[in-house]
Amino acid sequence: MRLGFSVYDAARTTKPVAKSILVITNAADTAVNNTITQKLVQRWRTTGVQSFDSYEFDDSSHLIHDVIDPNQEQQQTALVYPIMLNLITQERVV
Repeated sequence: MRLGFSVYDAARTTKPVAKSILVITNAADTAVNNTITQKLVQRWRTTGVQSFDSYEFDDSSHLIHDVIDPNQEQQQTALVYPIMLNLITQERVV
């Protein structure tokens, strides 16, 4: 959580070092506050991120918090993995 607070605070005035950013959220996740994530994204956009993409899994799939661990009993890797692999392997314009 400290890392998250640090990133959130720094985003007010500091442009990310990364040339591109991909943020993936889960609308069904009750363990995190997606509103805070949206505010962080807005802060990054105002500092001039060159390439920014986002994706949100909608709540209709009822995904759990940990969307990538295949050992989770309620995991839906057949749904999540192809989408995430596509998102992270897409060529982005920088």
